[in-house]
Amino acid sequence: MNSIEEGSLTAYATIDDEFTTPMTMEEFKKIGGAGMDTIQIIDPEPPYLTRDSAVVREFSKDKVVAYRIKSDWFFDKQRSVLENRIVGFAPMMLDEDDQGNVREGAILRPLFWIYYPEARKILVNTEAFNRGNDAERRTFDDIFQRRMFNSYIIKESNVYNRRIDEYKTGLDALLESDRIKEEIVNMEHDLWEY
Repeated sequence: MNSIEEGSLTAYATIDDEFTTPMTMEEFKKIGGAGMDTIQIIDPEPPYLTRDSAVVREFSKDKVVAYRIKSDWFFDKQRSVLENRIVGFAPMMLDEDDQGNVREGAILRPLFWIYYPEARKILVNTEAFNRGNDAERRTFDDIFQRRMFNSYIIKESNVYNRRIDEYKTGLDALLESDRIKEEIVNMEHDLWEY
C-alpha cells in the first residue's frame, strides 16, 4: 500500500481481474471504508450548542485477512514441465457495514488488484520473517514463486467466465475445486509414458 501511495505501483479496480481499470489516488484512498465522517459534538460549556465535526476514518492494514492470487497454469512442451505463472494478486478483507463493523456471515471481498510482474521488484527487496529459521533470508517473492502458501481453486477458464461459487455452493464448491486440481495433475501425468 505504501508503494501505491508513493506511485511506484498501480492498483487496479476489482470490477474484473484483467487489470483493465487503474484506480485513481482518490479511489484508492477510499478503499476499505476509509474516508471522512461528520459527527455532532455538543459544547461542554453553556449554552451547550451542537456543531458538526469532521472525523477521518483510516484503513487499517490489519483488516487484510487473505490474498486472492490469479495465476496461469500451462504445460511447457520444450522442457516437459507443468508451469505456474502468477499474474496478479488482490488483498482481501471481510465485508463491513457503514460503521466499519464486520457483517454477520461476511464474505471476503478484494480491495484492489496488483499486477504481479510490476510488483516483483518491490517483493524481491522486501524480506519476510521465518519463525522456524532466523538464519534464512526469504523474500515475499520467494514465497510466491515457491508457492509457500495454502490455497484452493476458485475459478478456471470457462465459456461463461464464472467462478465456482456461482454454480456450486458449500461442500460441492470445495469438491469442484479438488476435481479441477486433480484434472491438472492427471493432465501432467498423462503426458508421460511409464
